[in-house]
Amino acid sequence: RHVVSGSWDRSVRLWDVATGRDLSELEGHVAPVTAVGVTPDGRHVVSGSRDRTVRMWDVAMGREVCKLVGHTSLVTAVSVTPDGRHVVSGSWDRTVCVWDFATGRELRKLEGHSKAVTAVNVTPDGRHVVSGSWDRSVRMWDVATGREVRKLEGHADFVMAVNVTPDGRHVVSGSWDRTVRVWDVATGREVRKLEGHSKAVTAVNVMSDGRHVVSGSLDRSVRMWDIAMGREVRKLKVHAAPVTTVSVTPDGRHVVSGLEDNSVCIWDVATGREVSKLEGHTASVTAVSVTPDARHVVSASADGRVVCQLEEHTNTVSSISVSRLDGSSVEHHAFKGACCSMRMLGVGGGLQTTSAYGTIDVGSDEVALALFRRT
Repeated sequence: RHVVSGSWDRSVRLWDVATGRDLSELEGHVAPVTAVGVTPDGRHVVSGSRDRTVRMWDVAMGREVCKLVGHTSLVTAVSVTPDGRHVVSGSWDRTVCVWDFATGRELRKLEGHSKAVTAVNVTPDGRHVVSGSWDRSVRMWDVATGREVRKLEGHADFVMAVNVTPDGRHVVSGSWDRTVRVWDVATGREVRKLEGHSKAVTAVNVMSDGRHVVSGSLDRSVRMWDIAMGREVRKLKVHAAPVTTVSVTPDGRHVVSGLEDNSVCIWDVATGREVSKLEGHTASVTAVSVTPDARHVVSASADGRVVCQLEEHTNTVSSISVSRLDGSSVEHHAFKGACCSMRMLGVGGGLQTTSAYGTIDVGSDEVALALFRRT
């Protein structure tokens, strides 16, 4: 049983679930790794990064086999179609790209979101892509035509995670509005609003039985929900740090969570007990994925070094938008004509960086977007 993780230490790591041993470190990205996925046959890992690339890795050889270039801003999410023929990626350039796995060629660029794309997933039949965005919407796209076929609206803040039930009938989304929502694919109607988290929901995953959803949050908890009943059925022990990502083993027996304290935790679903803690990343974990044989975990990580990157810029930043979490809501502040040092924003603001869910988009002007937590 393996877990794959990606990190802001720029590495992708492969872990043995049973022993907690770090089996392999895949290096090649030149910026923090923000997303990871595994092909259905378990032979390849797919990763996305702030270096604007998607890379494919051979698990057995431990080497990069392909680099997909096309996004104009950081890659936030990756997914692989069930038949393993296509890779899907989302980016802060507001697009979703569909790539041919065999050739590395970009086949489709799905455009329609008005803000950064933060999450992507693929329906079980492989015909549709689901994406979530900071524009608060969830959208469904036809892979063959590239056409938007459904727009799901209802969240009151950024959508950070999307997933699809095994039967393809429902889409599940998690948001900064602290809710998990379940949508009917056929009608586009919201059928469940799952409430209980006290802070932003950062991750959602549907269990293999199709009846339960697992969510992770900045409130440091992982919760399990019954879709039909619309209620919480289990809350895993409160973590030592905010939860950034969650995944579930194919047999549904274990939940894997990535944390801001650089670690990956594995939980027994039946007992709610932590059975293993994987340590080795030097930055907070941003993504985790489990191989189809449930033997390995892949993880990716982040530790807020984006702030250091911002301070290293030599060009003037014409505008900076800061999203500040106060524990109950997200506030937005704009600073015009600010200098490129993020430390300038901290003066008088009483802010301390503990993580940065943000990006740097370079166009005619330098624009930075980051997240801070109040001290």
